[in-house]
Amino acid sequence: MFQGFKEISKIHNINKEWNCYCFEANPITYSLSKQNYLKLINEDYNIMHFNNAILDTNKFITVNCAESDHWDESEIGSFTSQASNILTNPPDNCSGKILTYTDKKTVKSINLSEFIKLFSNKTDFIVVKLDIEGSEFEVIDKLIDENTIDYINHFYIEFHPHFFENIDFYNKKIETYKELFKQKEIKFTQWF
Repeated sequence: MFQGFKEISKIHNINKEWNCYCFEANPITYSLSKQNYLKLINEDYNIMHFNNAILDTNKFITVNCAESDHWDESEIGSFTSQASNILTNPPDNCSGKILTYTDKKTVKSINLSEFIKLFSNKTDFIVVKLDIEGSEFEVIDKLIDENTIDYINHFYIEFHPHFFENIDFYNKKIETYKELFKQKEIKFTQWF
């Protein structure tokens, strides 16, 4: 619904000079967000909005569309992007809220590493926000493996280790990522 984009645009003074690419995997939320997207276009932001999942590969995937009773006052209806995911074993709760997956949709995923290399270069100032409900681990691993991590100047990430059985393993990965970001002088902000 572009809440994150609005916050980050204030922090980085994003204006029409920036090329902004926004992705929403959940087709229901993507459709509901079109009105907010048009408002931002009218405010002169240079944004492209895609109904795709972010992953480490390009393929068709199934989105588990989560239904939750009013996550916040801004929700339209009961479908929300909150906790919608592409996990094989989706969680049954998130932040204490019970999740129900009443719809599954197929969308194409975008390989973020390829996308960054295709649409930017290392001299660009690149800000990436990832809130992709558990898929962030494989995406970051791919960025590291292909050295695309070196393109990124500021990384906003919401980590979801609690979506997996081996939470300790994923918490250790998070600490490894943070250390790598520090070594590479990539500014990191934990997103919530």
